[in-house]
Amino acid sequence: MTQKELIEMVQMHHPTQGETIIRSELNKAQDDFTAKTQILDAVGEDTIVADKRYYDLDPDMLEIKRVEVNNISIKRIITPPVEGDLT
Repeated sequence: MTQKELIEMVQMHHPTQGETIIRSELNKAQDDFTAKTQILDAVGEDTIVADKRYYDLDPDMLEIKRVEVNNISIKRIITPPVEGDLT
């Protein structure tokens, strides 16, 4: 079923709802479903900078399962960042 068909179906039951808000809610539901079922896997890449510990990530990322550098798995940092690390 296409998103257009889903929007039309919702508007049949809620005729005052606009297409933009319905599309937004459908996208949220899709992201929630994908996160809960873990059916979507993707690979992201970034450039590593010396002495840089924290990086800005794509806000569309739902979960990071692992990090590798030159095919070596990097352990997850579980301590909160030190103030100087964020600059």
